[in-house]
Amino acid sequence: MTKNKLISPSLMWLIVIIGAILSFVFVGQQVLFERTVINNIISIIAIIYWLYFFISAWHVHKQALKNADKITKLVNKGIYSHVRHPMYSGDLILAWGFFIFFPYLKILVGVLWMTSVLL
Repeated sequence: MTKNKLISPSLMWLIVIIGAILSFVFVGQQVLFERTVINNIISIIAIIYWLYFFISAWHVHKQALKNADKITKLVNKGIYSHVRHPMYSGDLILAWGFFIFFPYLKILVGVLWMTSVLL
């Protein structure tokens, strides 16, 4: 099996973290919209979504959490039959839920950065 990765997962997450830190340092604390009960519900749904995808991915493919380089075959059962990268999908939804719960410009910039890097 050939490896066609553009970047290692560890380096990718390092880029995400550095971008998020830079957004917290250089972007203002401007509130973009008022938080309501709906925001709280959406954030709770995002947490549940993340937990479901994380646990489902771990249950189906335990090696995926340890090291992506050890994966030798394509998994297409369980959650992987619906989403190719359930943990990244869950992380993105969790990040957007975090922004909805804390609607600050600096968090939006960090979440946009994370989304662009993961995509």
